[in-house]
Amino acid sequence: MGNCDCFSGTPGDKSHQSAGSVKRLHNFDVYQVKTSFGDSKGEILLLPDAFGLAKHNMILADHLSTHGYNVTILDYYQGKALPEALMDYVPGTDLDSSDQFTEEEKNAIRGVDVTRWSQDVDPVRVHELVVPFIVEMKASLQPATKLHILGHCFGGRQAFELASNVQLITSIVIMHPAPYELKDVKSFGVPLFVGLAVVKVFTMQNLENDMFAPAATKTLPEAMKDTEVYYKFAIYGGTQHGFASRSDPQDELAEKAYRSSIKDTIYWISQFSN
Repeated sequence: MGNCDCFSGTPGDKSHQSAGSVKRLHNFDVYQVKTSFGDSKGEILLLPDAFGLAKHNMILADHLSTHGYNVTILDYYQGKALPEALMDYVPGTDLDSSDQFTEEEKNAIRGVDVTRWSQDVDPVRVHELVVPFIVEMKASLQPATKLHILGHCFGGRQAFELASNVQLITSIVIMHPAPYELKDVKSFGVPLFVGLAVVKVFTMQNLENDMFAPAATKTLPEAMKDTEVYYKFAIYGGTQHGFASRSDPQDELAEKAYRSSIKDTIYWISQFSN
């Protein structure tokens, strides 16, 4: 079984009591949490990493909701996201003799071929699912309610594709996006914040992809020079891909970057919430 940075990280705390719930919304499974801090300032749609409605993404949504926003995580993998146990699995480990995993987790890991999975998850097809969902979600909100997009990893790639939808989306935050070639940036109209890790992303072919680490400090400004949209790039020192959602809470630097990314997300969105 292969592995890459998009499939690694630290699973969320299983003891965490989720503030929201999984439900059906516009024909998709979602995790949805409503803010308990007065009136909502707006809606955040979280486009998740390869693990979909995993515990670490729910924990992130719960954190964001404490800042006054309702948060929805969309399962565009339609139940076929990667199992959370994969983050703890070291390729080559003998699962039969391992006592690290439950039998259910072992079977889930055995059933994963990440190379095949990566090939099956077609970004174009996912985009064709995401856009109608956003249209329906926006239509269900009060006219004055602002909808913000937060994309992590694979979801970051999807978020770039949404940057021209000014009629639906108020602002976009992208954290450690999956490899993606920016195109048609002149059409971008949604304010865009992009948070980058320092360590390079390794793809399934074990090749370094320079688009979104650390050479991105050069490639992103160059790619965005032809757009007039308000945008900002930030590099989180000492971080690895996945730092904004599945970092190790026992690692002081990683936890600091995680907390900082939440603060930056809320600050960016809050500028466009009034």
